[in-house]
Amino acid sequence: MDTVGLAYQPRPDGPAEYLSGPFAVHAKARADDGTGWSLVLSFRDSDNRIQVAVIGYGDLASGEAGEVRRDLASRGLWLASRRGAKERFAEALAGVRVDLRAVIVNKAGWHGEGEVFAVPSFTAAAPNRQAEPIVFQSGQSAAHFRIAGDLATWRAEVAALAEGQTRLEFALGLGFAGPLLEPLGAEGGAFNYVGASSSGKTTALRLAGSIWGGGGPLGFATSWRTTANAIEGTASAHNDSLLCLDELGLIEPRDLEAAAYVLTGGSGKGRSRADGDLRARTRWRVCVLSTGEIGLAQRLAEGGANRQAKAGQGVRFVDVDADAGAGLGLFNHVGPFAGPGALADALRERTAHQHGTAGPAFVQRLLEGKAEAIRTARDHMAAFVSEHVPDGASGQVVRVAQRFGLVAAAGELATAFDILPFSPGTVTEAAGALFRSWVRSRGGVGASEDRDAVTAVRHFLQQHGPARFISADKALDESAWRAQRVAGYRMRGETTAEDGDYLFHSSGFAEAIAGLDRRAAADALAEAGFLKKDPTGKRTRSERVGGKSMRVYRVSCSILEGDEE
Repeated sequence: MDTVGLAYQPRPDGPAEYLSGPFAVHAKARADDGTGWSLVLSFRDSDNRIQVAVIGYGDLASGEAGEVRRDLASRGLWLASRRGAKERFAEALAGVRVDLRAVIVNKAGWHGEGEVFAVPSFTAAAPNRQAEPIVFQSGQSAAHFRIAGDLATWRAEVAALAEGQTRLEFALGLGFAGPLLEPLGAEGGAFNYVGASSSGKTTALRLAGSIWGGGGPLGFATSWRTTANAIEGTASAHNDSLLCLDELGLIEPRDLEAAAYVLTGGSGKGRSRADGDLRARTRWRVCVLSTGEIGLAQRLAEGGANRQAKAGQGVRFVDVDADAGAGLGLFNHVGPFAGPGALADALRERTAHQHGTAGPAFVQRLLEGKAEAIRTARDHMAAFVSEHVPDGASGQVVRVAQRFGLVAAAGELATAFDILPFSPGTVTEAAGALFRSWVRSRGGVGASEDRDAVTAVRHFLQQHGPARFISADKALDESAWRAQRVAGYRMRGETTAEDGDYLFHSSGFAEAIAGLDRRAAADALAEAGFLKKDPTGKRTRSERVGGKSMRVYRVSCSILEGDEE
């Protein structure tokens, strides 16, 4: 090897035949389980950029090593193509001896028992770590982990524009939350900014995404136009960091139903190899920032009458009103700019040139005092929940509050690390304001299944009451009615037959509550005063239907007088 490149010299006194441009060999690397032995090398391309390549020894065993050559050539390394040069180049790589050993990782996030954090753009290790170096190897360039600019400029010209902007401050806090998930033992989750088109939602994605990278059409963000299977790879590529997804309406409802669990559940689908053995499941922990003109429940409902958001989805996938209420869309103010459009343009332009520096800085500071930082974050989360969740609130509200508290804790750590240019308490205040807004929008701190049960039955009666309920006293008189798919019966009221209670038979009640637990739904209706239980406390009661006794769910007609609250 010389400054020109790698040469082959058949005879000591003969001419050298160059096989490639110059490169440096750094280490032999392999995975934690001892497989995937590879050679780590680097070189400079024609633009003088350093390119790092991990060459598997298995790929060198195939004679000309065509895949290896294609990869190196595509990165900018000159390779000779004359007769014999291909084989000699592969033989030279296979014969290199190097003492240094490294560990290959193919997934973003924490490694080495929490002492190393790796993504495609950088690797950070705990101080005084004596273990082997980490080499990141993955085809995750589409994840846009890239670095441009410097932290001081990002802090002063990008993050500073978010000050006093509740939704932007919260988005920045969320951007730093990913690396805290694993050490806190916290579950991932998604926040979806819901608002009208051109309200500034995508600006929040660009800003939060600039913590970790950029350079794509949406900066670090990507589109919701995907499938449930593809979202697994996307989530894994952003493990322990942030995933930004734009415009919820672009994903099909059937895929969204699965994606809402996939993104926050942390585990991919079980799949088989060609030999029938099971592949290892893909796993991840990720914080998600999403945008959409509609929320999760509405998008799912567009997929059909039987597709609706479950309580578990609503806990993991939290809709947040994107409108700050100042008449400026997402923004609380426009600062020195002429209007919200000018502010959005400034953030778009600045994040295009300043991105990917804050995330590495946050992780490095975290590694310098990880135990203390995690204790601080845990205490901050507990204080947030204690302040914002009243006694008697449902477990669902507590879990969502913990997720808001995680964002607050991450933002306060980033502030303490001098990465965010805010005063202490700024991100906590923003998280508190958005959490209170979320509680108001869901109708309080009770279990959402209770509200869902009442709403489902009310909507069912509003849609089908006249057509699918027949008079109880004429139920067995076939000449008196022509109803199809009868869901139950209507009792004669005190004044007219139209103001009586509804008597659901079991299948009609199951259809009305649309997949909710039957016992829990009946209890919720009874608690709200809309279901009359049996004198012994049973959920169904005996009523006279067509002159005969029948056990039914008796729902008061007063349920139609209520509202969504």
